[in-house]
Amino acid sequence: MPTLPVDLLRTVIQETPLVIYAKDTDRRFVLSNRMHGLLVERPEGAVLGRTDTELFGDAAAEVEGNTARVLAERVVIASEYTLPIAGELRTYLETIFPLRNAAGDVIGAGGIATDITARRALEVALQERATELERTLVALRAAQSELIRNEKMAALGTLAATVAHEVNTPLGVGLTAATVLQDLVDSLSDSADHGTLTRAGLRASLDDARAAATLAVRSLERAGKLVASLQQVAVDRSIPDLRTTHLAAWLRELEDSLRPSARRSGVALAFRVEGDHLLVFAAGELQQVVTNLVVNAFTHAFESASQDLADRRVDVIVTLTDAVLTLSVRDNGCGMAPEVAARAVEPFFTTRRAGGGSGLGLHVAHSIAVERFGGALHIDSAPGRGTAITLELPLGTPALALVESR
Repeated sequence: MPTLPVDLLRTVIQETPLVIYAKDTDRRFVLSNRMHGLLVERPEGAVLGRTDTELFGDAAAEVEGNTARVLAERVVIASEYTLPIAGELRTYLETIFPLRNAAGDVIGAGGIATDITARRALEVALQERATELERTLVALRAAQSELIRNEKMAALGTLAATVAHEVNTPLGVGLTAATVLQDLVDSLSDSADHGTLTRAGLRASLDDARAAATLAVRSLERAGKLVASLQQVAVDRSIPDLRTTHLAAWLRELEDSLRPSARRSGVALAFRVEGDHLLVFAAGELQQVVTNLVVNAFTHAFESASQDLADRRVDVIVTLTDAVLTLSVRDNGCGMAPEVAARAVEPFFTTRRAGGGSGLGLHVAHSIAVERFGGALHIDSAPGRGTAITLELPLGTPALALVESR
């Protein structure tokens, strides 16, 4: 294999965009290329014969330590270090390796370094953006919980259908761009380590990194703005008033309010209650629970067009003992598959996303039943045999108490 002429090899070393140098066993420079001279801000004649400590003082302690280790242990060391250059701190990725003669004896140490100050600054900026977005997402979760507790379903219902797509899209783009940037950094580092980095390759990689970073920043900013806008949703923080009324009369009012929806859905709706009990309870919240369960049945139970319109029923059955109010919403519709029933109360889970379903109806009902009334919600369903959703609400709580019965 032909060897490169010495003059050509020297020219390559001098013109490469990488810092290249060599030291003898006393850690004094015996080779310093043009980029190394720019780094140390001294002409070649002022570098040769000197050590890093003589050039940089205590700031070069880490580099000197690595060089000593390379000479003593015959190992290759890659590290990052920061030096004060031209009045500012610059960060370099450096690889130091032993130099051997034809007999294999170590006669010095060679080094290749590249300036990664801009890359590190970009990584810090991206990390700060990601941290800021994470804080915003935490705030969004808190805002979502507050919305659910205060039944701001009109605002939340509009937002819920699009929040996953609208936020996940820029997050996904940002993650992809950050991954591309990470791959570029790894590739540059590998090329530097192996001494295969060319000026053209460096410029191309920097252009690609700049484009990826710009895309990531813009995507994260967009996601942050979307999340921030969700936080601005107005929340009614007032505590609902308790109402004292007879249970049967209150259920008749609720049935009348749901009758138009039942007619539009082609469903026969019937409320049944045993006895006439006077209660003091959080009527607005219980009304929302029952409404959500009934409307959920209208929406999901009769999706099959094969079912006879005259045979669609939803029954609301209420019983009351001295200790528990039991309310069951039953339909004779298509029923749920086991995997759907298992996730039915999860927030934003819906089988009708394409039809505009928010996935919050059962979740809100479950949350109110548990958190406000201290009760439980049970689902009994199977494909082809309808669904029964039963609430068990204890009496004698601040949200629900029996005044008298007759």
